[in-house]
Amino acid sequence: MEANQERILVVGSDAVCNDLVARQTLQPLGYQVRVVPDVLSAIRETALPSYNPTGKRKPRRATLYADSYE
Repeated sequence: MEANQERILVVGSDAVCNDLVARQTLQPLGYQVRVVPDVLSAIRETALPSYNPTGKRKPRRATLYADSYE
């Protein structure tokens, strides 16, 4: 399978769920996946120039999965 240039940032504190989503589901489909444990880390990650090296805004599709906190 040809490598997909799309990147997906998975945010979640559940290591088992993160592994299932990232390594077992998305990576075999060719996506570049980065996993972070919380929202603050996600904000920091997407603010890095390496996340969007061109600096151009691209239309994005986004899906939000939120852990339930008790």
